[in-house]
Amino acid sequence: MLLTRCSHKWIQSRCEEWGYLGRNLCLLQLQAIVSLSPMSRTIHWPSTTFVQSVADPKLFPDIDLPQIAVAGHSNVGKSSLMNALFGRKGLVKTSKNPGCTRLLNLFDVDDQILVVDLPGYGYARAPKKEQKRWITMIEGYMANTDLKLVLLLLDIRHGPKDSDMQLIEYLNEAGLRWVPVATKADKLSGNARGKRLKEMCEAMGGVLTPVPTSSLKGMGIDKLRALVQEEAFKSPYADLMISSDSAVQKSTDY
Repeated sequence: MLLTRCSHKWIQSRCEEWGYLGRNLCLLQLQAIVSLSPMSRTIHWPSTTFVQSVADPKLFPDIDLPQIAVAGHSNVGKSSLMNALFGRKGLVKTSKNPGCTRLLNLFDVDDQILVVDLPGYGYARAPKKEQKRWITMIEGYMANTDLKLVLLLLDIRHGPKDSDMQLIEYLNEAGLRWVPVATKADKLSGNARGKRLKEMCEAMGGVLTPVPTSSLKGMGIDKLRALVQEEAFKSPYADLMISSDSAVQKSTDY
């Protein structure tokens, strides 16, 4: 484990007070707390159920579950990926016409996680007024919710678009944790896929490589589930000590 600069300064400031032994005891306690792996939980993903749709973030129900949001461009394949994530065909309604998700759709995963499907953005054919309403809804929800993680879906064939970069900027400014997820990864061959993932990573600042996924082939679904579970139940002390191979962007460090 690696200490962040913040926790390192915190420990240093108390060295004189606690002495060498006290500092080491503190570090051992932090390691013990953080090492309580969220992966020890068992989540049955097919036990996901639809809860309700919300048109106004102010009317969001009081549900005491860790929340994970799923965001993406209107034609990124969000519904198909969520069905693959849940292991439930047809639970999240899919459509050949982009821009059909216009509400906050809530899904309860095995009574342990609340996944919020956000309206798809960037649909050029939608009226400007409607597009603005979607953006206001998304930002209104994120600003008033204790989000554990945002899955930012990106079509691997196109990479991040201007609308995606705008959302990334918002997430960074809001200090929200997010991870890029490349959808439709089966559309590219191995070499082309690796090249595109590198390009996408560089376009977003060179910090995170998107998780390649395919709802059709099942590629990356288990990894995505593990990532969601880890973030949903992460110890509140986990930010004091981070793994050197962390896959999630903490926006304040961007």
